[in-house]
Amino acid sequence: MDRQKQTSVRELFDLMKTLEELADFYATDKRKSDHNYIQFYQKYFDPIKDTIKNILEIGILDHPDKIRRPYTGASLLMWQDYFPNAKIYGVDIQDFKKMNNERITTLIADQSNRVHLSSTMKNVLEPLNIIIDDGGHMMHQQQISFAFLFPILKSGGWYIIEDLHTSHLEPPFAPGSSQLTPDDTLTQDMLHDFIKTKKIVSIFMKPEEIKYLEENILDCIIEKGTMSEIAFIIKK
Repeated sequence: MDRQKQTSVRELFDLMKTLEELADFYATDKRKSDHNYIQFYQKYFDPIKDTIKNILEIGILDHPDKIRRPYTGASLLMWQDYFPNAKIYGVDIQDFKKMNNERITTLIADQSNRVHLSSTMKNVLEPLNIIIDDGGHMMHQQQISFAFLFPILKSGGWYIIEDLHTSHLEPPFAPGSSQLTPDDTLTQDMLHDFIKTKKIVSIFMKPEEIKYLEENILDCIIEKGTMSEIAFIIKK
């Protein structure tokens, strides 16, 4: 990109004021024209965005359609610009180190593998303010990540699970299904039940992980985007 084009892009970016505008610029599927999760991120994070120091997102997308989705890791780039004082971590099963810069660090891990997560989290030097799961969306992936990573959050931190509709993909157990077996705990149902009972039930979590979650979740808020629900879970 030549200097004139760089200047034009910079000038365009400098005019952006809202997270919604950043989501449109980077063409992340969180934007209003896709899942429209951006309305909820703005509602909860606008008042605290300058205070956020560390954010981690699971799932780094390199979309094959470079016309519609030109930016690799669009969400990480969006968060980098939205949270001006934050270190941004991205976790994926693939290598995205080409994205690394002074504020973005990408890490490799299978989000359903506790050994991988333990090794990877050694590279995260401070407790996290925000963790977002926009990863594989399988039930075991969502629930193991949640159980293992929630203790890393700071008090008052936020754990977000996107795309809860994957709990009820049709037909079950066909290609693209989010379940491994008919007995899988469904993440969407697990969280709705927690709101009612304050109890976590999951075949994928260890008893000590369930105990920690039940004792340390302050609130669980489930919002409805255009195509799916999204959970905002706050730590005591």
